[in-house]
Formats: sequence, C-alpha cells, structure tokens
Amino acid sequence: MGPADGSSLTMDVRSVSDLAVVVPLHGGASYVARSPGLGDELGFVPVDEHTLQSTARPNVFAIGDAAGIPTSKAGSVTHFEGEVLVENVRRFLAHESLDGSFDGHTNCFIETGFGKALLIDFNYDTEPLPGHFPASVGLPLLKESRLNHLGS
Repeated sequence: MGPADGSSLTMDVRSVSDLAVVVPLHGGASYVARSPGLGDELGFVPVDEHTLQSTARPNVFAIGDAAGIPTSKAGSVTHFEGEVLVENVRRFLAHESLDGSFDGHTNCFIETGFGKALLIDFNYDTEPLPGHFPASVGLPLLKESRLNHLGS
C-alpha cells in the first residue's frame, strides 16, 4: 500500500551497516477504510491510546492490527491490550468510567541470525531497557541469545 494519495514511495539509502531493519508502510483492513466515519485513510480505527475506545463511535473498541495507535502491530501488543479491552467493554456496558491504563506495552523478538535473537520491551514512555522479561530470571533484554531465538 502506498501513500494515501496513490503515489509510490521510493527511497535511496546508501549506507554500510551490520543490520538493517526495514518496515514497509502497511495499513488496516480495507473494509474499515470503506466504512464512513470508522477508519482513517490507512484503514485503522482511531482510538484513545489508553482506553482503546473509538474516537468516532463510543460503542466501538479496537485492538491489534485494527487499532490506530502508535505501537507495533506485534501479537504481544494485542495480548497486553486485551486485558484493558475486556475491562473497558464491561465498564462501557455498565455505564462506568473507562480504564485508561493501556500504556503501549510492547515486546518484540528481532531475529539476528545464526540461531540468535534480541528481545526488546518498551511502552509509550519508556525506551527499550536492558534487564530480563518478564522477571529478573526471564529472557534477556537487548542481548542476543539462543533463548530469545527459541522464544520468537
């Protein structure tokens, strides 16, 4: 999918590096883009980034690849979003205030080759940090390891 105006996007990158991570432009489902007032120009559902409630239709919530929030579209994000989504649908139906606790929590494995991978863990406010996930004896963060490769 190219830019919203239909033109193509080209890049001239000339650099020497050990690792290049390139993510092409992607978009949400075409039916979302075609639904008046539901999606944005890329087919994502604009939502409050902490409650996951649609900014256009209060009875709509979105997570994962459908949600127009500044996070990765990794499955781990949907896992973390799910806890907030379930609680907020319950609260919405009960006419209670919504839980604004989704913080953009993301973890991603990055395959580096030769049976090794990196694991990064971050959220809206915190850049990837060293350590371990999910606890002090878990998978190493920001370090290549065979264990991270097996976890990916």
